[in-house]
Amino acid sequence: MNGLAYHLDPLRGLDGLTTAAQDLPEPGPNQVVIELLAASLNRRDLMLMDGDYPLPATPGIIPLSDGVGKVIAAVQELTGGDGVEHVVDTVGLPTLSKSVRSGGYNAQITMIGAMPTSVAEPVSEVFGTQYVSIRRIAVGSRTDFEAMNRAISEHRTRPVIDRVFPLDDAVQAYRYFRDDDPFGKVVVRMS
Repeated sequence: MNGLAYHLDPLRGLDGLTTAAQDLPEPGPNQVVIELLAASLNRRDLMLMDGDYPLPATPGIIPLSDGVGKVIAAVQELTGGDGVEHVVDTVGLPTLSKSVRSGGYNAQITMIGAMPTSVAEPVSEVFGTQYVSIRRIAVGSRTDFEAMNRAISEHRTRPVIDRVFPLDDAVQAYRYFRDDDPFGKVVVRMS
């Protein structure tokens, strides 16, 4: 055992947050292992806990979506022609066919990008003989993200942190976030 993780069983409120020992994973081809240093709570986390999020949470999922950490292990290997298991497409339609071709059998493609394309490929040419799942998620564009980061750096903007809880008090952090109407981020520090 190398660590501790909080797991969420949805629809059980704060009682659905439990801890479990967790071994440090070994990275697979083209994967990294990130040591999470801190994470902040979002309304999405409460929605997952209460079952109000548009997509249901898998019981036992490790919650939270905002975090900061450092890469502690990486493996860079070719897939031996098998294709990758997961593609994150940050462009959208202009690169969809490349994302599909790089995926292995039953690969998952997560489309973050939403750039339009002036050349529409027929669907049969995009997918060919590939069997993949495509999931779109909504975030801003890379250009907007880069502009935001330039503005943050230029103006020395820092996030407003309402309160920081140690990992052992993660349930209290959720309770505080849910019940006390914080102003700023509620953060769970891992160490």
